[in-house]
Amino acid sequence: FERECLDFVDKRIIKDIEKYIEVKVSASPQTLYRYTYNYHGACYGWANTPEQILDKAIPIESPIDNLLFAGHWTIPGSSIVLSMISGWLASMRVCDYLKEVCR
Repeated sequence: FERECLDFVDKRIIKDIEKYIEVKVSASPQTLYRYTYNYHGACYGWANTPEQILDKAIPIESPIDNLLFAGHWTIPGSSIVLSMISGWLASMRVCDYLKEVCR
């Protein structure tokens, strides 16, 4: 698949694309499992459906004081990248909280 993608780019977008590439890494479900321990190497959590994404995902703030959620099932939604953003958003809330407490 990696080869097909590079060939497509080479033929239609950037000629000789590979001469500009210094590092090339592909990930399979096995790779995702190794780094995330997601079930069967899933890259989108349990399900990537309209009922579980964006404003319908679990909010970062929980009903329990000082407990935050982050990950595939929370806002902004599913995928490894959005999980990272979810963690970042939760960490920003922690930083805001600590700024208030430490004043």
